[in-house]
Amino acid sequence: RIVNGGFIAATNFGAVSGGPIVVRAGNITLDSGGQISAGSYANETGGVGSIDVLAAHDLIMNNGAFIQSLSGSLGGSLSTVADIQIKAQNIKLDNTAYVYSAALNDTVANGANIKLSATEGLSIDHGASVSTSAYAKGDAGPIQSPAAKGPIANTSQG
Repeated sequence: RIVNGGFIAATNFGAVSGGPIVVRAGNITLDSGGQISAGSYANETGGVGSIDVLAAHDLIMNNGAFIQSLSGSLGGSLSTVADIQIKAQNIKLDNTAYVYSAALNDTVANGANIKLSATEGLSIDHGASVSTSAYAKGDAGPIQSPAAKGPIANTSQG
């Protein structure tokens, strides 16, 4: 359980890539602002480490909880936004929970690939979302999921 603003994070402020985040458990709950976050915020060429979440049974995200991968390097730096992969029997995003990837600022990068694999059920309800964006010189990454229920967005604004 990651709750009440608790977090797991890998952040890069230099020329090397941030490390990957790997979470494995029977059931995973993120609630009330709980987060898993990878980011790169440097004037360098370092990238963002991948996020890999595997729940043997259920992944439940509620009340503003999120999983995100961001690259915010400045000055036209080349930076990568690593993939987000989430696997579980059931994946449930509810009450403004979100999975998000973005290439920000003047980064020369594409948004990450987001892959959601639910063997039994995937639901995205009550303002929850899965999205990728590029506010940079690149494209928003693809979102892959079988038969999702709810909004899935992909935007490029760079």
